[in-house]
Amino acid sequence: MLGIMALRNQQLDLAEEKLKLALDGRSPTATAHHNYAMVLLNKGGTDNLELAISHLKSAVKLEPGLMQGHEMMGMALAEAGRSQEAVAALSAALKLDPRNPNVLAKLQDLTRQSNPESVGSNSVDNSVESSPPAEKKSGLYAE
Repeated sequence: MLGIMALRNQQLDLAEEKLKLALDGRSPTATAHHNYAMVLLNKGGTDNLELAISHLKSAVKLEPGLMQGHEMMGMALAEAGRSQEAVAALSAALKLDPRNPNVLAKLQDLTRQSNPESVGSNSVDNSVESSPPAEKKSGLYAE
């Protein structure tokens, strides 16, 4: 609880310290991996990005129905330049929440990047283009 409060207050070092304790237990939960990944993504940096991806993979392995884990992993993989893996993770998120505007928009963006001549003819719902972009705060995923 203290770790989440620290994260919300952008006290990232304290959040990291407290949330890491939840991972040091005998059987860390999907939520513990997810929350720790949020801290790492907010701190930024390539090493933190790769470590966050690892924790998000653990989170969705432990809890395959954790839509936010799939979504965040897809966004992080895209940030790391791993587009094919990002599409797979975002597609899993979309199966769990078919109307998620952030997931739809990112999938559309990745489709455009990988196949620019097919803009307008991809399988992602084109109504996303008229949706306003999600507000971005500091870090990849800030609360």
